Amino acid sequence: MNGRGMALLAAGLVSCAAGLLPGLPSYAALPLCGAGALLLFLSAIEGRAIGAELLVMVALLSALAAAGRMLFVPLANIQPSSFLILLSGMVLGGRAGIMTGVLTALLSGFTLGLGPYTPWQMLAWGLVGLSAGLLGRPLRRRVWLRLLLGAFWGYGFGAVTNLWFIGSGLAAGGTWLAAMAASFPFDTMHAASNVVFMLALGGPMLRVLDRVAEKYGLR
Repeated sequence: MNGRGMALLAAGLVSCAAGLLPGLPSYAALPLCGAGALLLFLSAIEGRAIGAELLVMVALLSALAAAGRMLFVPLANIQPSSFLILLSGMVLGGRAGIMTGVLTALLSGFTLGLGPYTPWQMLAWGLVGLSAGLLGRPLRRRVWLRLLLGAFWGYGFGAVTNLWFIGSGLAAGGTWLAAMAASFPFDTMHAASNVVFMLALGGPMLRVLDRVAEKYGLR
């Protein structure tokens, strides 16, 4: 790990530690923990050789995921972003999956709005891409596993991003469970859309991305 990677790692650990200080209000602790987790993610990426071809693929998939999110805004949490981030991790690996997830949240945020929730979206989608990279081989062999992971992250994404919601004091009752209950219908739509996109487009898109990855030696 190079100097920048070490700096990101140190900053992430300090931020997480600060967020866990006893007596710290939740509206201060949660953003610190979220930012710390994101910095730890980025430290894992920093310092490793990344070819131009991989960067182009990550940028393309991130742009598609961000555009898909913006296009489907009127349809209450139905969007192809998580689906595309899952494919990115499956085909290109966990590191590319993390980058695609983080960039998707940033790019779409420039149009839909950036706020205290953005680091949590970056963290959640980064986890989506990482999980697909770690489970890449079994995901390729079993369609049902891809559908299960897509459904899981419909709710998992909400579970992570709801952490900022309770920290802001906007959640009824001020608890994570209350926030999860409030977001359950939207998380269900997210999970269902992941499954539908994976069923309808997962196979064809996976074959296309595999051909591109093979052609340019991306794995």
